[in-house]
Amino acid sequence: MGQVRPGAVVGTLAVAVLAVGCTGDGEPAPPVERAVSTGGGAVLSGSEVAQRYGYDPAAEDLTPVYALVPEFHSLDDGYARDLLGSACLDGVVVYRAVAPRAQAGSVDQRTGQLVFDVEIAAERGYPFLRPDAGEPEALGGVPAEVEISTEIYEQMVACGRQADQRLGTAPERLLNEIETGGWDRVGHDPRVAAAVDAWRACMAPVGVVDLPQDINEMPTPSVLGGLVRDPMAGDPDLPLSERERAVAVADATCRDDVGYAEVVHVVRAEAELEMIGRSIEAFDAVREEYRAYQAGLEQVIVELG
Repeated sequence: MGQVRPGAVVGTLAVAVLAVGCTGDGEPAPPVERAVSTGGGAVLSGSEVAQRYGYDPAAEDLTPVYALVPEFHSLDDGYARDLLGSACLDGVVVYRAVAPRAQAGSVDQRTGQLVFDVEIAAERGYPFLRPDAGEPEALGGVPAEVEISTEIYEQMVACGRQADQRLGTAPERLLNEIETGGWDRVGHDPRVAAAVDAWRACMAPVGVVDLPQDINEMPTPSVLGGLVRDPMAGDPDLPLSERERAVAVADATCRDDVGYAEVVHVVRAEAELEMIGRSIEAFDAVREEYRAYQAGLEQVIVELG
């Protein structure tokens, strides 16, 4: 892994409709304050939580909320809702339910993180600047050429409500708060700040005149020939210059050399473990709720997939 960012998986508009219903200056990192109330129950330390579940941050690719709750942000959720939507909209409008891919373009569909390494950089520069739309037949939802009338839209909303009634709501609130708390820690931990400083030193010979303090602000306008990019938008027609390619390769190489992604992962994992320990009974309850929720998704997929 190279570039790592928080963020939810981005779905199609149709899917969204159907789903309606210590610091860098050396000071110690502040505690994570987003922990959910324990309700007076047991409180465990982060190390005790890791031992309880057999979780080793250095050996795991995923942070605790994803590794310990495999059903969290399961791709089966959107697929099951699409299957229900497709059946509900039969005779109203074509709605394709397509089995999800674990990775679409440069985005891990479950965690919402961008995937960026030397090989990707050499081939595509900064790939998130040019999202891959994919082949039309691989895209779910209503075909792009279909005009959605008011009547169709209202029926889509109604079908979304029916899906909600069938599947319920994912018990994700606690896990979302824990995941966010892990990302919050990244912005304050001296180990991350040190990794960014090492990355900047590694990048110095590349000659990026506006090299940012925040590693996630790459690529900068100078790399893109003066263009100011919107990190939330992409342009599949944006040309890939040799300058961007060269900088992207150097960027990915330096991130690997300083172990940036690994440091971020460990910091997030430690923070998540602390938060889980302060809400351990609620966390165990959510794990059980997610198992039941996942069973409902799998039942729909067996019936309609």
